[in-house]
Amino acid sequence: MNKIPFLRWWLIIILTLVVTVFGIINGGLILLLSQGLVGVSICFVTLGLLLVKTIKCGVLTYQFTEAKDIQTIKKIDISKDSIWLFANTCVKIGLIGTVVGFIMAIGVLPSIDFTNIANVQQLMVKMSGGLSVALYTTLVGITSNILLSMQVFNLTQAIRYRLLQENNEKM
Repeated sequence: MNKIPFLRWWLIIILTLVVTVFGIINGGLILLLSQGLVGVSICFVTLGLLLVKTIKCGVLTYQFTEAKDIQTIKKIDISKDSIWLFANTCVKIGLIGTVVGFIMAIGVLPSIDFTNIANVQQLMVKMSGGLSVALYTTLVGITSNILLSMQVFNLTQAIRYRLLQENNEKM
């Protein structure tokens, strides 16, 4: 059978790994995690779910390349919908993290004492931590959405092309 969809999926996986490792190491997620910011866990939950759904998409893509009958292909087509759902949910999880981060940042405002410079500096650090959570969770959510969407689009196009071929052969 045609292995091109599965090979494309592997190419997308390599891109996903590069983006994820770059984001974790160079993006500062580990630094934020070491600071004990609770909202950063949203990023790692999203990345974990991205891994699970990526594996599922890979399995479905491989099953598609091995499928010999239309019924199997149609089952795979239905099964991929849960991956689309999660891809769209990633953005929403990122937005929830944005709200959590902004709440963390704004939560320190009432306790600012402008006469005490050390207090202001400490609160600014807490505020910037909250803003970092807001921005990182948004970035991880949007990036996860893009990476999963690329994988599912690859599978969807392969399924459509194969079903179109089957319909043309029947005519």
